[in-house]
Amino acid sequence: MDCSGLNKNIIIFSLLLFIAAYSAAIYPWMMDDAFIFFRYAENFSDGHGFVYNPGERVEGCTSFLWLLILSVAALFNYDLLWFSKIINSFLCAALVYMVANSHRHIERFDAFMSSAAAAVAFTSGIFAPWLSSGMEVPLFSFISMAAYFYTIKAETKLEYGICGVFHAMTLIARPEGIFLAAPAMLYLYWNHKRRKDYGIYVSLFKLALIYAPYFLWRYFYYGSLLPNTFHAKVGLGLSQLARGAGYFYDFFNAAAPLLILLSAAFFFVIKRRFEDRHITLLGIYAIMNIIFVIAVGGDFMYGFRFFAHLIPPLAIISVYALSMIFKSAVRFKAAVVIVIIYGLIQFYVHPEICGISNSSPVEFGREAGLFLKSEAASDALLAINTAGIIPYYSKLRTVDMLGLTDRHIATSPVDNFGAGPAGHEKGDGEYILNKKPDIIVMGNFEGSRIPVYKSDREIFLNAGFKTSYSLKVHKISVRDQNGKSVEKFFYYFERKK
Repeated sequence: MDCSGLNKNIIIFSLLLFIAAYSAAIYPWMMDDAFIFFRYAENFSDGHGFVYNPGERVEGCTSFLWLLILSVAALFNYDLLWFSKIINSFLCAALVYMVANSHRHIERFDAFMSSAAAAVAFTSGIFAPWLSSGMEVPLFSFISMAAYFYTIKAETKLEYGICGVFHAMTLIARPEGIFLAAPAMLYLYWNHKRRKDYGIYVSLFKLALIYAPYFLWRYFYYGSLLPNTFHAKVGLGLSQLARGAGYFYDFFNAAAPLLILLSAAFFFVIKRRFEDRHITLLGIYAIMNIIFVIAVGGDFMYGFRFFAHLIPPLAIISVYALSMIFKSAVRFKAAVVIVIIYGLIQFYVHPEICGISNSSPVEFGREAGLFLKSEAASDALLAINTAGIIPYYSKLRTVDMLGLTDRHIATSPVDNFGAGPAGHEKGDGEYILNKKPDIIVMGNFEGSRIPVYKSDREIFLNAGFKTSYSLKVHKISVRDQNGKSVEKFFYYFERKK
């Protein structure tokens, strides 16, 4: 099978155009958690350090590398909302180019197979939304794939060194980077035994040189081995495991061909006695990630954030499996087209993907945040469940009632933990009320007159709350997906003077 350079460039351009068009179609969708990153970054640029609230060292972000990039942008007073989209656009473009040229590094791949892998990956509704999200997914995807390609191509001392640097960056970008770094080091050790070179030691040295100082700084700065978000979302028990299995089932429905072909690829890898070691390494990375996500109970939000970075690796593995199944070029191409069509259909039928276009809280959250900024005193305390958009625009000191950025709530016990939505189970109403917040927003972005989450319920049942707080309603005009003005209401409780 072959693919001319011209055809490959057309495919790359078409994929970038497709992702850009989809991003425009779902505008202004972004993740609320992105604005938690923005708040940390702006606090750093204001001289308060990497904190959510000045004076409170709590690690409420799971990607320090993404936070570091945003913090540098904040130092130059860039608009972080647009900066995140622009930098993610460049990362997506680089990732498309990288996958479309994977034949330069992967054994048994040719130019057409690389182009096919790129087409499968970047027409997927699991990956496409993340350019607009404001989150670290494109960054982590790019760095992990770069680390993978440098692992399998490394022959010189320089390449081994770059390999170690990229693996250190994957670990700083997301803790799941360990699922690539660990098998990659074993792969390099196997090369060391086979080639009698010492590249593995160069890679390990560069990895440790970058990651060890960061890890020590992070531990002494935040005082915890694990991010606060881990404590808020992850526990032990069968309920959490069942929730993770359900999350994987939803992912399977959205990416069934890729996961079925992952199994087929391992059949061929084993049959060939692991001769296709490049695919073996990528497959181990994917499987270890899947097991981890199931074990920690999955996620709550749209878009499969915990699986999105696996789409490029799964696409490469799938194309490998199809090439082993179909020796005829015509049948191989037909199979690739079927996989792409399945992915495109998910944009319209899978609730985790098509639901994104109807979930755009940015405009409402911005207006609600600016309203609170204008109405409340500058030293007022806000208690809220959605700790991103509204606190970011309000600039108020904030208590995160779900615990992502609050150590006490994140480590508080919960009965049957794992049975509820991930990251939305913990709370402590008494703890919140003891802080005497000036404003309490129950529920989600639009607020709620009735309790929704654990902190809400405990606050609502407190006798002192009913005598100390009064319900307020503020009308906000926002645009719907068609650009029409829609009036919505923002509900919050204000402490009586």
